Amino acid sequence: KWFLDPGGAIEPADEVHVLISPLSRMGHSKDGRDGRGVEIDKDMSQELWSLYIKEAGLTGKMKAYVSDNNSPVGSAYDFMAGMQPGQTLILGKGAKDEADHRFDQAQAWSDKKGYQVDVEIVNTPMMAGGISGTQMRRYVADGDYESFAKYVPLKDPSVAWKIVRPDLNESQSQ
Repeated sequence: KWFLDPGGAIEPADEVHVLISPLSRMGHSKDGRDGRGVEIDKDMSQELWSLYIKEAGLTGKMKAYVSDNNSPVGSAYDFMAGMQPGQTLILGKGAKDEADHRFDQAQAWSDKKGYQVDVEIVNTPMMAGGISGTQMRRYVADGDYESFAKYVPLKDPSVAWKIVRPDLNESQSQ
């Protein structure tokens, strides 16, 4: 959402594409030793993003879909290949990834391939009260609906909970 209304930090984007990894991510319990864990897969991620986009009124401006490429860099480069010459690709990194240099060669890649796409890399601010995906997966693994619900950007967080914890009965999400 920040890319559509960056508060003057950058020129607002016309549209935002969220590239979801095809690889599952594991969420582990607080201590990581008790054997509890959950797998958050690409279908769950896409369903969650669809809920967020719809509720935020961003349908048509923001699109989330599963990438064919396991690598975030490869996914970005694949996306770039489908862009038109003269368009700008803004690659966003969360504030916690500021030192991550994986996308530093994106402009050189565009130039080498003759895409004529301008590439900008920006560090996006953490949303107010934001939280990492790792911590959210920990809440899911721990069955901690209350903590999970605090950070889900939906009026009814139980809808998201049912996606990530279909094994728990509904009474636990009330």
